[in-house]
Amino acid sequence: QALLKSLTYLSQDKYIELTPGDPDRPTLPPSGFIEPGVSMWEETIQQSQGIADDVKEITASLRDLLIAINRGGGIMQEMIHNPEFGRQGVANLEGSLASLRRTLEGVEKGKGLAGAILTDGKGTLTLTLDRVAKTFSFELTYSGLSAPVTQSHIHFGRVHTPGGIMVFFCTNKGNGPAGTPLCPTSGGTMTVTGTRSAGDVLALSGQNVTAGDFDAIEDALLSNSAYANVHTVNFPAGEIRGQIRLESRRRDRDDK
Repeated sequence: QALLKSLTYLSQDKYIELTPGDPDRPTLPPSGFIEPGVSMWEETIQQSQGIADDVKEITASLRDLLIAINRGGGIMQEMIHNPEFGRQGVANLEGSLASLRRTLEGVEKGKGLAGAILTDGKGTLTLTLDRVAKTFSFELTYSGLSAPVTQSHIHFGRVHTPGGIMVFFCTNKGNGPAGTPLCPTSGGTMTVTGTRSAGDVLALSGQNVTAGDFDAIEDALLSNSAYANVHTVNFPAGEIRGQIRLESRRRDRDDK
């Protein structure tokens, strides 16, 4: 696949980006036209909106704390006479700083920070967690994406927050655990199914997750702290993502 791109918004210097294409698509004929792509400047603009939203949300609690401190004695007196209030305030501050640090590290590494993307892509994920057997089965579907899928995972992160990869659904990059299936790249609605266990959980040192810790993926799934992400050639950070939410509990499913 060849895309004609602009190096910068101002200079409009052109270059050709060659990436693995879809073998089922027709080859470019002699004297054919190369599809215009997205410039580095436009990609940066796409990412910056998501980054700005993340930083704005993270720093809101820090701002509120500083305002309260500047108002004088009230908050300090409460912290002295109510130790639990003080501990909770420190915990909230530490959590905000840690979240901000992860966001900035993601900006530096260029991973997982795609902002809003205009795409016709859509997908569904049905996941059944078996808390007794320590496994989960899943069916992932996607369609209408702008380019072939490269990989798909469960990430550890809340809404609008980027997070590391916990479990692979599929990959065409050869970077997943042994036995990870290939992601379908052609057809209408494409489907990936499988079962995952503790051996499929990856380590996330920056988020205190150790390899093989099924309790970690279980906690993430049950606390609205996991999202599915489908990555494509055009959008390496992810073209579509969705938060994994717990279905209304039924009594006959309490053990699962």
